[in-house]
Amino acid sequence: MNTKLTLAVIGALSAIMAFILTPSLLRSSHPDVPGSIARDAERPWASTHNLGRHAVLDTKETTKVTVQASAHSELEKYISGMAGSGTIGREAIDTIHAMGLEKTLDNVTRIRSALSMKISEGERASLLRLLASLYDHTAGSPWNSMILHDLRTHIPRGGEVGRMAALQFSRIGYFPDSLAVLEASVENKSLGKEEYSGELAHLLPFAPSQEQKKILSMLKGLKEAYGAEIIASQFSNPNHAPILTPPVLEATARFLLSMEPEFPMEVGRYGMTDALKYAQWLHATASCVGKGDPAAYDAFIIATLERDSSDPRKAIAYLSADESAAFQQRQHGEEKYAALKERAKMHALQNPANLVMQEAMNSFSQRSHMQQPR
Repeated sequence: MNTKLTLAVIGALSAIMAFILTPSLLRSSHPDVPGSIARDAERPWASTHNLGRHAVLDTKETTKVTVQASAHSELEKYISGMAGSGTIGREAIDTIHAMGLEKTLDNVTRIRSALSMKISEGERASLLRLLASLYDHTAGSPWNSMILHDLRTHIPRGGEVGRMAALQFSRIGYFPDSLAVLEASVENKSLGKEEYSGELAHLLPFAPSQEQKKILSMLKGLKEAYGAEIIASQFSNPNHAPILTPPVLEATARFLLSMEPEFPMEVGRYGMTDALKYAQWLHATASCVGKGDPAAYDAFIIATLERDSSDPRKAIAYLSADESAAFQQRQHGEEKYAALKERAKMHALQNPANLVMQEAMNSFSQRSHMQQPR
């Protein structure tokens, strides 16, 4: 990264730090909603707080504008003097992406112009990522179609550029030709089989219900664990879980049931990644089977973990995960839940050298203790 670019980044970071270090008075959390200056004048006791909050909002906006202006300036510098410089040029583009470029027609036009220049494949891939970041999901911006067009036309190039174009196109959202574009990406080897399954899974929540069933059928045919892991992870945050129709939930449950993750064969081994994958899979599958019914969710959890009584690591994985909190609250004091807890505890005691397992049980014990009646 050259000196001028470094100074620009430092300047942007300094503006952000200026906000972070703003005196606490200006970051007051007074419960009143900020009103107009006239309303503040009627309540002198609140004016200092509200003026402070206005100052914070102004500071945030000023910082955002400053950083965006710096990013725009760096884009100009790249186009005028750094395009085609290979690694240095790519680092400049990646820095602009990290800073955050304002979503405007002018910026889109400039990036598209840069894509027509003689540049390295690495620069082109980074420019496509930067271009995709300007897609406007909040309104029908006139440049959205330009971005999609450029991503589509770069996919047939294959290699790093084709891969980046395919990934960025897929992550923007679902379009009538999304599945066809992804299939073409596999045919020209822009995407491998595993990545293809992951992108199909990413599309699932945004596709029409009939297409969702088709996606699940395609995923089942691919039999790639990565696709199942992506779908399972989508259910981890209850505020952002996919909203699926009952028939699609049933199809999703069938797919996930066919892709149950397993632990390594040695019963004393317990890795964090294995545990996370299993906990997310179990929670997602139970959510699909339960279709919003907590009792059905709980019944599936109990039945699955009882069935796997020969491998208590699955109970440890789920009970120590955040996804199990609501289940544990509902099941507190129940006999089958107590049996699951005891099995997990005994297995951990038998493997004291596995520190990851011990930490998982500590997390579970703390949550369980907090849920006990006072």
